[in-house]
Amino acid sequence: MPARGRLKEARKQSRDLYQEAATGSALSGMAVYRPKGSRTFWYDFTWRGRRYRASSGQLRREDAELVESRLKLRLRQEAYGVAPFDAHRTPRFQDRAEIYYREVSTKVTRPERLEDMVRVVLRFWGAKPAVATGRNRAIEGEPYHDLHLGDPIVDPDWIVQFESWINPRDHLS
Repeated sequence: MPARGRLKEARKQSRDLYQEAATGSALSGMAVYRPKGSRTFWYDFTWRGRRYRASSGQLRREDAELVESRLKLRLRQEAYGVAPFDAHRTPRFQDRAEIYYREVSTKVTRPERLEDMVRVVLRFWGAKPAVATGRNRAIEGEPYHDLHLGDPIVDPDWIVQFESWINPRDHLS
């Protein structure tokens, strides 16, 4: 290979290494494209051996590239522990309460009492019951915030609101 060809190849390798260092992965080719027959742009890249391919939901290439770059940034930040905390990526209180009840009810002497307490707590933290079944019915006037476990971490005022909601009333009836 002539010297000029080797220099060109070395520059390409250097760019690829720089890109890998900057993004945390070796990316090649165009990662944002519009498939035939699609109105929206898609992104397609591999990071840490996992492929990420999905619609960006965007009609303009610039917006799709922004969606892709934000996803790459989030992946890098999460991998290295500097990502901002996102409460909505944690489980909902409603979902976790069902798991908690299933795991704990076999270990207590009065599982029906545990069920009552969980139901009362979910009137504040959980979702309003969609279908009224037996004891699981929506209580008029209760807040039903449908929160995630991360919400009181992001905004500790939720704890204060819960305490002021639960203290003055007899919710266990």
